[in-house]
Amino acid sequence: MKNKYKILATSVATILFANAASAAPYAIEARSAAMGGVGTVSATYLTAPFFNPALTAIYRRNDDAGMIVPSFGGSY
Repeated sequence: MKNKYKILATSVATILFANAASAAPYAIEARSAAMGGVGTVSATYLTAPFFNPALTAIYRRNDDAGMIVPSFGGSY
């Protein structure tokens, strides 16, 4: 009987945490993730270090200042 509970507990834990083992990409911004991860093309001045570091050399007049706040997400 004890062995049966171990198998059941292992099965439940596997089902619950299987989603955490998926290979989801680390999305910096929703726009580039929605377009299939094309961050090198659509990156802004703030997201340039994540996608294309050479883009930080391009500075536009409307690129004053900004901050990226860490996000925590989950999926079901």
